[in-house]
Amino acid sequence: MRSSSWPSDCPDSVKVRRLRSTDGGWVVKFERERPFHAQRHIVLMPADVASIRAKYLEILAHELGLVTPEISFVRVIACGRDLGIHLKEERIDADFLEKQGLAGASLFEQGHDPRVRINLFPRIRG
Repeated sequence: MRSSSWPSDCPDSVKVRRLRSTDGGWVVKFERERPFHAQRHIVLMPADVASIRAKYLEILAHELGLVTPEISFVRVIACGRDLGIHLKEERIDADFLEKQGLAGASLFEQGHDPRVRINLFPRIRG
């Protein structure tokens, strides 16, 4: 992932993989020592009308003092092909909790695929 318009504070090498839960979505992981705007993981999903609602809810949550991931909109261009506007959401993981001052907090995760039995039960990390 590299671009001439890439921000100077962003590393020029990141890990990128497809998002398993959303077609056209991506997960971008930055090096721990070189986060992007204090974010280590971001999720990119094709923007739609519901994305506006997600941004509104993020603003509302911040107004209420709730811990919530940052949401914004970005244009994604991959291999010279414009993939359109995507919703950029900070991924909720141990790094997110640490950034919020909640390094000792427990993180609850649960999958949605009924074919993977282990994902049907809560997993608490930390």
